[in-house]
Amino acid sequence: MGSLVCEICWKDSTKHDGHDYLQVYIASWRTSISIGDISRFCDASNIQLYKINSKKVVYLNPNTKGREEKKDGTPKCLNCQRKLIESHYRFCSIACKVTICF
Repeated sequence: MGSLVCEICWKDSTKHDGHDYLQVYIASWRTSISIGDISRFCDASNIQLYKINSKKVVYLNPNTKGREEKKDGTPKCLNCQRKLIESHYRFCSIACKVTICF
């Protein structure tokens, strides 16, 4: 794996020695972050968790596929109304939580 750098590090590596970073994954054509990594920086509670290659992750953005219009009591994201897998979650992605909470 190549080295991970931010834009500032890329230009001047002496300014950002030892800073934190997030590992971003692409899974099922969607961008995700490990729940362990993102929890160090923000409250990721109530966001649907997914398991990708044995890692628990949250998606950054909602699924781009169409919304389900069924009214069968299936839990849905409070922001985009996309179907959630488990009823105790309130959001399908970090972006949806940020939109509602901030």
